[in-house]
Amino acid sequence: MTHFSRGVRVRRTTGEITISYNVIVYLSRRKKAKTSPRWSTLPEMMGSMNYGRVLLAAAGGFVAYFAFGFLVFGALPLLREEYAKYPAVYRNQDGIKKVMPIGMVAMFIAILVLAGLYAMCCQQGYGPLDGAGFGAAIGLFAVCSFVLHNHVNLNIGWALTWKQAVAYFLEWTIVGAVIGWIYKM
Repeated sequence: MTHFSRGVRVRRTTGEITISYNVIVYLSRRKKAKTSPRWSTLPEMMGSMNYGRVLLAAAGGFVAYFAFGFLVFGALPLLREEYAKYPAVYRNQDGIKKVMPIGMVAMFIAILVLAGLYAMCCQQGYGPLDGAGFGAAIGLFAVCSFVLHNHVNLNIGWALTWKQAVAYFLEWTIVGAVIGWIYKM
């Protein structure tokens, strides 16, 4: 039989552990640690945000979103040609120009919400690497909730779907990195 401190005994042959009454009393009187951390409420998290940095990060993310979007969806023929295969589903360039202001306002609001979420999640402002991880999570959400959902609902092919998936995932990862970079400044 091996003796440990304060009345704990272990039998080597059976592996049986015996705990004396004194150990149980000692353990029950100890201060118990909190089992879960206290969660902050939304007003507490919003109160600790730097609204100027959130707005600046949103503006930077907005510029990154449209710069990447212009390059990948407009200037390069890879996706532009795929969209052209589905004229009954997607607007042509003239049609897009007519409604572009609505899309720009909506995207700025969406990116402002993401910048606010980033600020609430990363209150120290960890920087572009954590921002890229945040953006990748948003990108994965966009691919699953938008791109693949559209493939199911719209009569479009797999070529357009996988190209959109890659483009949107990269686009949101870049936007997240820019938000993280600017928010850390």
